[in-house]
Amino acid sequence: MINDDSDKNNSFEQLGKSDLWYKIIFEGVREGILVVDAETKKFFYANPAMCQMFGYAQKEFLMLNVLDLHPKEFQSRVLAEFDAQARGEKILAEDIPCLSKTGTIFYVDIRTSIITFCEKKFLVGFFNDITLRKHMEEALHLNMAELNLALKSAKMGVWQFNLVEGKRIFDDQVCALLGINPANFRGSAEEFFAVVHPEDRDRIKIQMEQSIRNGGPYDVDYRFFLSDGSIRYITARGELIHDANGHPQMIIGIIWDITDRKQTEEALRQSEEQFRSIVDNIGIGIALISPDMEILSLNNQMKKWNPHIDLKDKHTCYRSFNNPPRQEICSYCPTVKTLQDGSVHESVTETPMGGQLFNFRIISSPIKDKAGKVIAAVEMVEDISVRKQAEEAILQSEEKLRAITDSTQNAILMMDPKGNISFWNPAAQRMLGYRVEEALGMNLHQMLSPGRFHQAQEMAYPEYQRTGKGAAIGKTLELAAIRKDGVEIAVELSLSSIHREDGWHAVGIIRDITERKEKELALKKMRQAYDETQAQLFQTGKLATLGEMAAGIAHEINQPLGVIDFTAEFLHRCMEKKILTDDKIEKGIKDVKASVNRMKRTIDHIRMFARQEQTDFEVVNVEGTIDSALILLEEQLRQHDIEVTQFIAPRIPSILGDPHQLEQVWINFICNARDAMDEKQKLIQDGKIADLNYKKTLVITVSYKLDLKCVHISFADSGMGVDEEYKQKIFDPFFTTKEVGKGTGLGLSISYGIIEKHKGKIEVAGKKGEGASFGVYLPVQEIETR
Repeated sequence: MINDDSDKNNSFEQLGKSDLWYKIIFEGVREGILVVDAETKKFFYANPAMCQMFGYAQKEFLMLNVLDLHPKEFQSRVLAEFDAQARGEKILAEDIPCLSKTGTIFYVDIRTSIITFCEKKFLVGFFNDITLRKHMEEALHLNMAELNLALKSAKMGVWQFNLVEGKRIFDDQVCALLGINPANFRGSAEEFFAVVHPEDRDRIKIQMEQSIRNGGPYDVDYRFFLSDGSIRYITARGELIHDANGHPQMIIGIIWDITDRKQTEEALRQSEEQFRSIVDNIGIGIALISPDMEILSLNNQMKKWNPHIDLKDKHTCYRSFNNPPRQEICSYCPTVKTLQDGSVHESVTETPMGGQLFNFRIISSPIKDKAGKVIAAVEMVEDISVRKQAEEAILQSEEKLRAITDSTQNAILMMDPKGNISFWNPAAQRMLGYRVEEALGMNLHQMLSPGRFHQAQEMAYPEYQRTGKGAAIGKTLELAAIRKDGVEIAVELSLSSIHREDGWHAVGIIRDITERKEKELALKKMRQAYDETQAQLFQTGKLATLGEMAAGIAHEINQPLGVIDFTAEFLHRCMEKKILTDDKIEKGIKDVKASVNRMKRTIDHIRMFARQEQTDFEVVNVEGTIDSALILLEEQLRQHDIEVTQFIAPRIPSILGDPHQLEQVWINFICNARDAMDEKQKLIQDGKIADLNYKKTLVITVSYKLDLKCVHISFADSGMGVDEEYKQKIFDPFFTTKEVGKGTGLGLSISYGIIEKHKGKIEVAGKKGEGASFGVYLPVQEIETR
């Protein structure tokens, strides 16, 4: 082992003698060379480049050891690297921090080799100063980090397309923008075009081919899909790179996300379209006028008014907007003022167009540049010709209205939102006694309404003030009013409400109906007297009908009486002969009871038909009233050999009426038919009418008229018919065509009154000698199908 410097120098001299030419090389190279005892870590040789690298003289350097050349915080790492190299485990130690004599830290790469001399192991280290390279790498790394941050912030990325291999290389930012997993991306065209919108793929290929063929830049916008299905927009730009032989080698470029810009552009486009649509379709005209009064732009409304204007040619507004054209600026033009002072101006024009004079309302506004100079004016033009005409019409209408309100016989007044009178026409003064100056401003309700109405009016008034609605609004009511002299009069009030800026106003038209009410009262009394007379006539008609039916009624009673008498005589004889049995007694009792019930029904029906009473209308089955009438007249019809046929339609609705009064009408029709057929039969027997096959027939028909919502009842006979001259008189009271003593002339008149009371209609049809038909229409109040 060499323990001191003399030993070390001797050893090196021996080494130098054997390898002199190595020393010459070591001294001349620029790389630092250091020979170190692998065990003691002391230095035995350092070439000039090594000494210069650390700033020591050679003698100073040989006094140091391994740890003296490195900062303390890195010494453990340096020792680990040294030991690994001494063991032969590694040759190169990279990026080793070193400490110069002045304290400056720099970095080296150390390659080592092991030599053995005099049975001792030495490490020969070759030091390569990498400080400059490291600083450049750090700067490059920093620049790349900054570039990546800038690209990421700008949503940009770097890409390459190797034309030889047909492979695309995307950085992480491009992959992130396109939603591609960089770990799985192989750079194939299929992978790239899989995320590109189908409609943009051909455009990308065409642009790529053009760039390669022409050597120009690659610039294209396209859409792509993200994994969530959303669509985004990309701009890709690149430059074509050639190899040493001038052949296209690759395209290198950047991409960035322009989705926000595209969306903004689309929103702006839509906004511009909406604005243009509004401007073009708005109901007013809009024109852009230059400082020289030249027309620069027109919207659709202005073009519609001025179809002769072609903006390709220069048009001055005062010439082109007037027909015939004006030679000077219009005196009322607001636009010329705006162009002069930069303020908003307005005026109403009188513009000649096609032989007519139009009124336009023009508002002009300035357009200024950044310096505040007026460079144009916007005219907004509204056609108010119709409105001007309407205003004139309103003035005329107001004059007419005032003339009407002044001349009408009805009182017209208006009430403001506070309930005070705001209008009072002359008729109101005549009717109610107050002069205009007395009425205006007075509370309408307190002045005109009787006290009994005040509470209800006060309760309802807040709702009217809020909504303009009330129980009397939009209706015509009969009320009472108090005149100035305190007399209460009957009036008819028609009330409506009008909303104005200050609230709801009421307009009332009042008619004095005192005289009408007196006439109505008198008419009511006359009506009551008429109704009483009608009731008496009705009862008289019933009794007359019963008189005509006396023979039939007598038969209806005599027949069951005969049965009773025969039964009593039969039972008496059986008792005398002692052959009376329980069966005979029981049969006799049944026959008697049946006959008694038959007489009872007949008597009850006659009593009900004959009694005089006021009954309320009820739901009536029309067929039932006809059946009841036929029961009473059954015997008479049989005795007169009259054949009755009924046609009753199914599902006949019920009506609202008095069944007994209707029954009287049917009886009257049937009796008149009976008499008419008897008269015709007598004329045939006397030879005055020739008809060998004559038959007495009565056809009763009941149907429902859906279009009229009425039940129709018809009685058609084969009698003498009705003369045309009698059809207008046949329902008059006391009119009859029968012989004296055979008719009262009240039957059809009473029938007409009954049907009228039922809100129905009665008609007569037929010709003389061909039979008559009486038809009745009764309204259906409540349809109940059966």
